[in-house]
Amino acid sequence: MRLWNVARKLTGNRYLQAVLGIIILSSVLAAAYAGFHTPKDLAMAESVEIGGFRLFMTQREIEEMAGKSDPIPSAATCMGCGPEFLYTKLQIAGRYSETLDRDNPKVKRLVFSDEAYEAFGVRPGMTMEEAASRLERQGFEQHPDEPGERYPLYYGLNNMYVRLSTSRELSPIRRTPSSDREPGDIVGTIVLEYRVRGDENIQY
Repeated sequence: MRLWNVARKLTGNRYLQAVLGIIILSSVLAAAYAGFHTPKDLAMAESVEIGGFRLFMTQREIEEMAGKSDPIPSAATCMGCGPEFLYTKLQIAGRYSETLDRDNPKVKRLVFSDEAYEAFGVRPGMTMEEAASRLERQGFEQHPDEPGERYPLYYGLNNMYVRLSTSRELSPIRRTPSSDREPGDIVGTIVLEYRVRGDENIQY
């Protein structure tokens, strides 16, 4: 408000006031957006490549590369949930964002279970302990299990999240609570997800 009052004093012209107001509002929105999606976050997400699949690829690009998605198991879907994709032979699945581009959805989540694929130094087939240690050395922090929920090991770094599961199923993702995990457990599936805050406001 103080900046706006200064602007009013400097510009008696209503047109100039309106233009300056738009500039100020745009700057505020840009700063807010940058706080959610920093260049470092985006660079981290864009560095991920799993069997040719990348975060932020469009649905059109995915289908041109891999064809139409396999049918999604009914247990993995719900009324109003975001669009998912599954390529069983490639051992890759994922989900598109509902707000990044409504006309041509972009990938916000990748799920993989093939030991040939790796992201952030972790891959299926290694122990949970080794995978967790590698993520922590890069700055990822473990999120605790929520009471009553069955979450896999869940690590976050800014807007980038990695989840580790002992299951080999791509869809639905099997979630193993801490109480059921044992030393030496092997990573079966890895979930990579970029947090899209706009999707969090959608009411299903």
